[in-house]
Amino acid sequence: MNKKYLSVLRSSMISALLVISPTLVFAKTDAIVSKDIQGNYYQYDFKSLRKDAANNAVGLPSVLLDDFVQKKNVIVSYHDDKTGYVDSKFVNDAAIESCSDGGPCGGLFTLDRCTEIANEYENAILSFTKPIQTRILDSNGSVINGQLINPISK
Repeated sequence: MNKKYLSVLRSSMISALLVISPTLVFAKTDAIVSKDIQGNYYQYDFKSLRKDAANNAVGLPSVLLDDFVQKKNVIVSYHDDKTGYVDSKFVNDAAIESCSDGGPCGGLFTLDRCTEIANEYENAILSFTKPIQTRILDSNGSVINGQLINPISK
């Protein structure tokens, strides 16, 4: 398959995941942390990325999602406003296991529920050793670097 086709497919899959994930629970996923091919970490606001994914799904501009895809980012963590940085492997495994009643989410997967209970599981919470660069939209709608986060100092 050619690279452009794979890029579009990947973008569509990410968009679908972001658009369909529920949002109403006590704890909430507020950011996604990704790692690019150079090993740099980036944090994207979850609500903004979801909005861009919805825009992308209907053919509207999606500059934040485009930035994510162009960096060839791989999601490594979901940030929960109460639990902290949850390993994406834990989330992915929980989503797959939710197909059975024995999974961590009790047969019903929601991203927020998954990140909320992550601290109950061994190795589900991540600590980063490198700074995380936030990526945000400026007032002109361009993607720029925001705050640099050093999770170790928190």
